[in-house]
Amino acid sequence: MIMRLLFALLLALLPLPALADVTARYAAGKTELIVAIDDGGNARIDFADKFSIIRRGGVDYAVIKEATGDTKVVNLADLMSLVSGMFSGVAMPEGQTPDKFVLTSRGDASIAGFAGTRWAFGPEREADGRPGEMLELVLSADPKLEPIGVLFQRIVGLAEPAMSVFAPPGSGFHLLALDLAAKGAPLGIGKTELQSVSYAKIDPKRFDLPAPPVSAAEFMAASGMPVTGTDIAPLP
Repeated sequence: MIMRLLFALLLALLPLPALADVTARYAAGKTELIVAIDDGGNARIDFADKFSIIRRGGVDYAVIKEATGDTKVVNLADLMSLVSGMFSGVAMPEGQTPDKFVLTSRGDASIAGFAGTRWAFGPEREADGRPGEMLELVLSADPKLEPIGVLFQRIVGLAEPAMSVFAPPGSGFHLLALDLAAKGAPLGIGKTELQSVSYAKIDPKRFDLPAPPVSAAEFMAASGMPVTGTDIAPLP
């Protein structure tokens, strides 16, 4: 659940091409992820009507709906600073992370009417010597999906500091991930698959903030991840 939220959060940080409005709908089982981007660069990502990212006027915000029905909004840059502090200085014990990552093509694929290529990405072997558990992705270079492809590339760069905890220097993880992201827009990532893409005009009100922003710590507490000064490393 946390990784899905982080994935959605990272999506909204991306500078997007100035194309027509686009709305992409993804399904992860019974859960829907919706990405909406207008031709002015505003964006909104909705995850299961519980978590959203809104980019408006060049500023990014995270939005969460509490069980009480209340809504919390936070400046995304402030939230990312807090999350980065949580990972500061964190490293997995030696011998508990894969030594080498690989990226292999598994042929052509088609999802939601878009042609793409299937890729397998993951460790060559697990830390205990077992064959690596690979993440399967389908990526498309279709120009109609360019804004989504730009999103994906930016995600990989932003995620690197946190992911480096699980992928030591020299493993090739980050360089291969950048290579993978450059191959196009995701049609599928694991069990999450694109369902449809619309180019209809998006109502500008969709990018309005539902409430005034609160502090990053208050937002984290509302999301069920309370943070205090003793829980995280000092921010740089």
